[in-house]
Amino acid sequence: MVYNYKVFHNGVINKLSRFAVRGAAAAMAAVLCFSSVFWLGAEKASAESSYAFAIEKYQLEANVTKGHTFEIHERLSVSIPQDMASLKLVLLSGGSVVTDLDVGSLGYSTSMENGTQYITITSTDDLKAGEHVYDIRYVVNELAENDDSKDTFYFNALLPEWRQPIGEVEMKISLPEDFPWDELQYYAGKFGTSDVADKLSYKVDKKAGIISIKGSRIPENYGVTLMADLPNGYWTNPLDGRAFVMLAAGIAGVMTLVVFVMWLIGGRDPRTGRTKETHPIEGISPAELGFIFDGKVTKRDIIALLLYLGTKGCLRISEYKPRKFRLYRLEDPKGEEKFIRNAYNILFENVYKGRYIELEDAGPRLRRILDTIPVDIENGFPGNDMKAHTPMSKFFRIVSIALAVVAASILPVVNAAYRFIDVSYGDVGMVFAVSLITLITACVLKDKSFDDNSRLKIAGATAASAVYVGICVYQILLLAAASHLYLICLALTACYVLMMLLIVLMTARGKENAKLVARYKALRKFIYKAEPKDVEEFYKENPDYYYDMVPYAYLFQGLESWARTFRWMGVPDPVWYTDDIEGHAITHAKHKDTTFDHAKSIKSFCRTLESGYVSMQRHYLYK
Repeated sequence: MVYNYKVFHNGVINKLSRFAVRGAAAAMAAVLCFSSVFWLGAEKASAESSYAFAIEKYQLEANVTKGHTFEIHERLSVSIPQDMASLKLVLLSGGSVVTDLDVGSLGYSTSMENGTQYITITSTDDLKAGEHVYDIRYVVNELAENDDSKDTFYFNALLPEWRQPIGEVEMKISLPEDFPWDELQYYAGKFGTSDVADKLSYKVDKKAGIISIKGSRIPENYGVTLMADLPNGYWTNPLDGRAFVMLAAGIAGVMTLVVFVMWLIGGRDPRTGRTKETHPIEGISPAELGFIFDGKVTKRDIIALLLYLGTKGCLRISEYKPRKFRLYRLEDPKGEEKFIRNAYNILFENVYKGRYIELEDAGPRLRRILDTIPVDIENGFPGNDMKAHTPMSKFFRIVSIALAVVAASILPVVNAAYRFIDVSYGDVGMVFAVSLITLITACVLKDKSFDDNSRLKIAGATAASAVYVGICVYQILLLAAASHLYLICLALTACYVLMMLLIVLMTARGKENAKLVARYKALRKFIYKAEPKDVEEFYKENPDYYYDMVPYAYLFQGLESWARTFRWMGVPDPVWYTDDIEGHAITHAKHKDTTFDHAKSIKSFCRTLESGYVSMQRHYLYK
């Protein structure tokens, strides 16, 4: 029988060292790194060099079991020139899992750097100047392989991470009884080089299943590797982290199903029929619109109420200087809701008919209005059927966010479990915090997307959702790269995306509220899409039709679109909005303003009032 032995003193010459292939790029980076450290910290390097130690003898006994584990016993004879605080030694683990570490009475700590595990001796009595022998026992557990065509034996009997020369080497590796010796290959050499001078000798006892390797004067960064391709299924019961991936997929799937069921039960809007709206909805003022959409009354609703009062002849807006406005009191609102009358009285408190208040002085009055009328508006929409968000959908959303955050936080745990390494609680905490913040942000912004800056808020909600999905996908990609379970990881990704979408959309409206919102969405669509031919008949029937719709056009951020539809219809100037800036009268006489010009003026008033109100709020906040 011909054995495929690779003898050290001539076999390595004929094959490129595996260490050279893997280490060429790393060696170049190491040279650059160490040269930088040398020039930037020569003094420190010099001081530390005095604490170098020498390895007089490296003895290794390794028993390879059919469970794909290596039972290791290292005996290191070390010479220490002077007392040391710590001493770092290399474990033969590579990227595998080390268990059952036994160092006797030595004090120690473990660490991993660039995929290699180390043990650091810390007991001072064992680090005094002189000769020491360290006995280290442990088990290296190799992970299950992802290649269904074969199994692989790959064992680094000596790692090139040793930074010290080794005086003498004695290694004995015991292989299973049925090991296929024909496939066994040996490699040895200095890390990053092709130096293959005679350093080692070997002896094979096939009957006993033992490989003996001896050598002397081994340089630093020298490695010895044994490897072989084995029949598929040769290893029995190796560490297999794929069960954790399956478990994670199952948990994510169950959580997604729970979120989906909650969305079906109480998280989706009631179905409403399609409708076409071309006029303000009777019985509902613009100030109530914000409450209908999101259950809140905002400054935009109050500004729309001022425009509404203007179109009803209750007040007049006068621009007497650029971006300087006055509000004139005219006829008291009659036949309007109580909250509208209250708002009007607060606005013009102690102001006689025909007199005015400066807009810059109206801030505190508007603030009182905003503090007063929401209760009256809410009382006008009693019952859960009129809620913008039902209590059940709010509860379901909170539960769903909790589930999605937990599901995301599981991923770094699964990544660690698959590799059988310690969980990084910092990673778990980071994923937990970012997931919670981004999901809450996405929900809040989506719920306010009918408010001012709707496009910006929709973009923000989309970005926040993308961040949540991104951190989940990143963890899943790490898992896919390690496990090669691509279909499972794709299903995981789908679960997290679906959960995020359901959570953001889980804002069920009451039945009657949904009907009103559907009508107002139809009205918004009409304001944006209407053509002159669509509105001409309505305008002929009601000369005030254009201005009656202006408060709603403002709320829907469609003032220019609405004005453009009527631009050439000869709509008269608004009597409730006047440009009293000195000199503008002559200009208007020569050039008649269009609805588009009026819309820009009205929008300027609204922006001035918005910014003034925000400034006032800041003043009260920091006062």
